[in-house]
Amino acid sequence: MNDRERIESLANEGRITREEANRLLELIDDIDSTEQSVHEAEEQARFVQPAQAPVPPQAEPVQPAAPQDPVPPAGPAPEAHQGSNAGQQEPANPNPAGPGPDAPRQAPEAGATPPRWFNLEMLAGEVEVIVNPAVTRPTARNDEGQLELEETQDGVRLRNSGRDENFFDRLLGGFHRSTVEIELPEGWGLDVNLKAGELKVRGALPALRGSMLAGQLKAKEAKAVDLDVKAGEVDIGLVLTQGQHRIRTVTGSIDVRLLPGSDVEVTARVKIGDLDTPRDWQRYARGIGADANHRIGAGTAKLELDVTTGDLDVTA
Repeated sequence: MNDRERIESLANEGRITREEANRLLELIDDIDSTEQSVHEAEEQARFVQPAQAPVPPQAEPVQPAAPQDPVPPAGPAPEAHQGSNAGQQEPANPNPAGPGPDAPRQAPEAGATPPRWFNLEMLAGEVEVIVNPAVTRPTARNDEGQLELEETQDGVRLRNSGRDENFFDRLLGGFHRSTVEIELPEGWGLDVNLKAGELKVRGALPALRGSMLAGQLKAKEAKAVDLDVKAGEVDIGLVLTQGQHRIRTVTGSIDVRLLPGSDVEVTARVKIGDLDTPRDWQRYARGIGADANHRIGAGTAKLELDVTTGDLDVTA
């Protein structure tokens, strides 16, 4: 029995209403459509040209005070830089290919890892996370009241029910719990697994990691990040001073604000779309996309930003 058949069975047994069944069927159709769009975007990006000559600066270039020794890239050895115009010298791009779609997702390094994690798993819905210095334990609630949290080895997670559940039971639980408000004490990290929806974070997080299939994620500030959003929008402020960090989307947009206090080397890539960076950043043409590299401070932390199809906007 597949998911659609199970939905019909639950409706026929009276376990869910017909309206709920129709909404679940529509949601599954939306998820299938999004997955197909992501696959098509990845296939299209396979034929994008390698990085070309530097993009003309957006304004008069800022002359550096003195040359600096190159900082070794955080990722694997750099690929050969091809496609340069004849007779034109081109600056080296330390990591033109980025981490790649199959790179494993990692938690922030030990220095940036919070002592406790709030693990959020939902099918779809709206989630608002509030960092509250006045509370000592996380809480979660929806329109029906307080939600039960389950202790884990590294923190807590939302509990769907007290019984064993298969995937569809968990899916249905997330559907019923479609609007959630979470309060976190200071110092707790947020680990997200959201199929579709909207996530807003108010306050500063020590770390934000996870994945979304489709939707919108907004976070005021985080000190460590590792996000994979297949289709959607990411809008986030970062203060990075150590460790490895990454944000990736296949189709959508990433808007990153590097906040005061950051000490980070940034590698940014857009395969198909627009890349917007501060005027003094070094940029490289990439067919119908672009790459960029820049260090803020000593570049102690490493941040990789990767958009397959869409837009990337970085401000600092």
